[in-house]
Amino acid sequence: MTSSALEFEGRLKSLENRITQSPFYDPIAMPDFALWSAGARIIPAFTSPTYRTSQPKSWFQGLFTSRMQTEWRFPEVAISPGLDAGNCWPMNGSSGAIGISLARDISPQSITIEHVPRHLSLDSRSAPKHLEVWSPVLDGMSDETMTTFDFPDFLAQLGYSPTDAKQRFVFLSEMFYNVLSVDHIQNFPLQQQFSRVPVIIIVVKSNWGNENFTCLYRVRVHGALYPNGVALT
Repeated sequence: MTSSALEFEGRLKSLENRITQSPFYDPIAMPDFALWSAGARIIPAFTSPTYRTSQPKSWFQGLFTSRMQTEWRFPEVAISPGLDAGNCWPMNGSSGAIGISLARDISPQSITIEHVPRHLSLDSRSAPKHLEVWSPVLDGMSDETMTTFDFPDFLAQLGYSPTDAKQRFVFLSEMFYNVLSVDHIQNFPLQQQFSRVPVIIIVVKSNWGNENFTCLYRVRVHGALYPNGVALT
């Protein structure tokens, strides 16, 4: 190989590295059925409170604390595009849940979790770490092999008691988001799949060390449309 060919190959490799390391690079080429603008909606009954900072006691104190306010960041931020540092939904505490009514009934196949790239993050400790995927058992999900649960642990975190349990739930998968990875957008195939799932609950079991809040930048849900089972890729 000539020196000019080697130089050209080196430039292509350098360009490829710059593209893949860009915060705007998106390796997930699949439709997102949890996208707010496509019709997905947050289910408050299955969603943890938003982290809120204490209000300033005076206007003067507010001059120095206004930058910390998080009231504008609703859970809908977690199902909308955007990876600017701080543009996340700050879920209260290091564990909790977000319930999503999907834009379409699907057979879910994988979940994508996004966090701001580590080299651009102001605090990587707020990234989710251990996550689970659940769904309430609804019409059309019946399966003789389905193992259901009356009162999963996350319901207690949301403030419910066993006497409130009027809905059964099915466990779909477990995920571990690695904030140390060079890939800040990580996709996780589901361990269990069902033909029709209109609601997904993402449960955060732990984060990377921030006890006050967990930042969810974006959650995506991918799968095949119900009832024809066409996988959209």
